[in-house]
Amino acid sequence: MIDSKYLTLRNILLLSLFLRSIMIFVMGGGYLHPDAQWQYLEPAFKYAKGFGALPWEFNSQFGGARSWIIPGCIYILLKCFLFLKIDDPFLWIYTLRFFLALLSLVSIYSIFHITKILDNERTAYLAALYAAVWGFFAFFNLQLHGEMIAIAFVLLAHLFCLKASSYPDHPRLKQLYLGMMSGISLGFVFVAKYHVAVFGFTLLGYLLFKKKYVSAFMFCIGVMMVILIQGIVDYFTWHKFLASFFNYYHDVTGEDTAKPFYTYIGYTVKILSPILFPCILFYFYHSFKKLNLIHFSLVLYFIIHSLVGHKLLRYISPITPFFFILIPIGYFYFFKNTLLSETAQIRLKKLTYSLFFIALIPQYIPPFLSPFLNYPYQYPHWTKNSELVKATYIVGKQQDSTGVMYINRDDTGYFYLNKNIPIYTGGSEKQTIKTLINIHLNLNYIVYKKNEKDPITTQDLKDILNEHWEIFKEMKEHIIFRKTVKVSL
Repeated sequence: MIDSKYLTLRNILLLSLFLRSIMIFVMGGGYLHPDAQWQYLEPAFKYAKGFGALPWEFNSQFGGARSWIIPGCIYILLKCFLFLKIDDPFLWIYTLRFFLALLSLVSIYSIFHITKILDNERTAYLAALYAAVWGFFAFFNLQLHGEMIAIAFVLLAHLFCLKASSYPDHPRLKQLYLGMMSGISLGFVFVAKYHVAVFGFTLLGYLLFKKKYVSAFMFCIGVMMVILIQGIVDYFTWHKFLASFFNYYHDVTGEDTAKPFYTYIGYTVKILSPILFPCILFYFYHSFKKLNLIHFSLVLYFIIHSLVGHKLLRYISPITPFFFILIPIGYFYFFKNTLLSETAQIRLKKLTYSLFFIALIPQYIPPFLSPFLNYPYQYPHWTKNSELVKATYIVGKQQDSTGVMYINRDDTGYFYLNKNIPIYTGGSEKQTIKTLINIHLNLNYIVYKKNEKDPITTQDLKDILNEHWEIFKEMKEHIIFRKTVKVSL
């Protein structure tokens, strides 16, 4: 399989784009994650459309805990859509995710060339193919989170660093260029998500260890150039140089959601598949026979983030591509140096490929099955929230909608609603819901989620709403109610 004439970098990139495009289609416009929604989409939407809501992190009253750079890029995209008279949230989000899919090609391109520098072209093809088809990684690539966006720039920074340190015959100008490009790439990592930029310590240390002092100096210059841009943006938005960095650091380190040290071990096993993990450990061990920059970066990042109390799966996601590089290196190193018989080697290779496909196929089956399943059996997580987004979208499309209330959960903001009407959150207490309906007479739509562990039921809600309301649309676990008569309840 590795020696196939069809296994070219171009074909791998096309395969990667195809799989991610399929993933976008399966996800549809329905995926909703609170951080992606409120840290990126909502701020961009508010200033592109002139109405909406901002989270506290983008409120100057709190000093500003997020950068405006990525929301600013989304804002430009939305303004382009509006200029072209394209005013549909689903088309916006499809296009945005397609841009993220294109960015993921940079990751796979970098994985190929990093592996080629560290080992050889044959290993590089396997590494790129691994990254292209791994379902969990494809899902990461389409997520609007700083950590996921940073992955492409993390890999670029490592690629330029390795090029600067691996070839002794580079002219001085080339050393300047490669060092600066590595630094600029790392700077964009800092902009995307501050904590991911700890890779900079490894990159700078590696250049100094290799005595590439010119490249190391230019690396620092490149990093500082991008950080200066971030600082200037913060100064004009939050009136303090690098305000978002310092406020973000205070916010994250002050979280009360600390998890045990070993949490990231479990997350890593989940990302790389429990079925395949013994195999991964086996080849990962053999990859350490050829220590390189990627090993050092992975270990340093893992240790530093494990020591920090606040832990999320997406925080550890930037190290995922390193396994796509190291495992193929260990795989070929093992078979090149093993004393096993030829028959035993063939059996071990078959076992490895079998485990890989057993681990791979379930990553693609659930998204296709999920649309036909009801709560709580929907998987992965993006499909569990899809009906809420669709309900919000539908309410926004109704010309008579003057106010909407969400029951049993927080609202989705204005991005998918795309209509300047009041939004209320009713909670799950009967009296609170009654009070909100009676006070806010402009409220004529209600989105209710069934099957939650809240005390209010569908029948309770029908009793509260009485004959003046009807079920406008019933979706899997969501019901949209519409007031039919304009009277005070």
